[in-house]
Amino acid sequence: MIPADLTPLRATPGPLPPAGTPTVARIALPPGRPITAASIGGDGVWATDEAVRSRGDLIPRLQAAFPVTGLWPMALEDRPHDDDWPRGWPSLEAGPEPRSAEEFLHHEWDMNVGPGSEYQDEWDVAFRPWPGLRTPTTPGTRAQLKDRAVRQLLDQPGRLVLVPTPRPEDVFLVLGPMAYNGRPGPRETTAVLRSWGDRYGVLPVGFSFDTMALVVRRPPRSPAEAHGAGVELKAFCSDMFTNYETKDDVTTFMTDATTWEFWWD
Repeated sequence: MIPADLTPLRATPGPLPPAGTPTVARIALPPGRPITAASIGGDGVWATDEAVRSRGDLIPRLQAAFPVTGLWPMALEDRPHDDDWPRGWPSLEAGPEPRSAEEFLHHEWDMNVGPGSEYQDEWDVAFRPWPGLRTPTTPGTRAQLKDRAVRQLLDQPGRLVLVPTPRPEDVFLVLGPMAYNGRPGPRETTAVLRSWGDRYGVLPVGFSFDTMALVVRRPPRSPAEAHGAGVELKAFCSDMFTNYETKDDVTTFMTDATTWEFWWD
C-alpha cells in the first residue's frame, strides 16, 4: 500500500520512459508514451494510452520507487472533459514564486467564508474563526492508513501519468493549471501541498480538470486539529463541505480521514 513512513520523499527528476511498454525500476508499465504540450512544464510527462485497470496495485509500487526513478505517479480520472488532456487545458505560463500557504489560505478563507465575504451563507459559520495553520501533535513517524478508503481511491478507472519532479508536492508545477475557473493555480497549489505535506504527510495521487485527490499519512485526530484542517480545505476549495451544517459535522468528517478529495463545481 501507500508508504506510511513520513520521511520526506525527495528525488532528482528522472528521464521519461520511452513509448511502448517500458519498464521503470523493474516495474512493467502499460502501453503509453511521453507527452509534451503548452499546458505541461519541463520536458513533459509520460502517460498511458488508455485507462488502467490495475492502478491500485501499480501506483503504490511506483511511489515506493520514486526516490530512484524521480517519477511520481498520478491517476488521471476518467472524466469526459479530460479527453483533450493535456492539449485542451490552459497553457502553463511562467510566474512568480507562490506566496506562503498561510497567506494564500487565509486570503481565500476571508474572500469565501470570512465574516466580510460576499458569498457567505448560514453554513459558513462552521468554518469560523480562522484558526491559523495547525500541525498534528500525534507523535511517531508512521500513519495508520485506512486501506479500504485508499484502495477505493486508487482503483477508480483512468489513465496513469508519471511526472518528473523533485518532490510529490510539486507535481502541478509540471502538470500545469487545471481547466476550471476558480481553481488555485499551480504555484498556489504547490505552496499549499508543500505545507500539507510537511504537516499532514499528504501525497497527491489523482487529478482531473476539476478534481484533486490526496492521501493523508498523518491525519488530524483531535477535534481542534480536525476542525482546523477542515477550515484549510474549505479555504482551498470553497465547494468543500457543502452539505455540512455544523462545526461538529466538519470535525467528525475530518478526524482520521486518510483521503482528501476536492471538487470544484
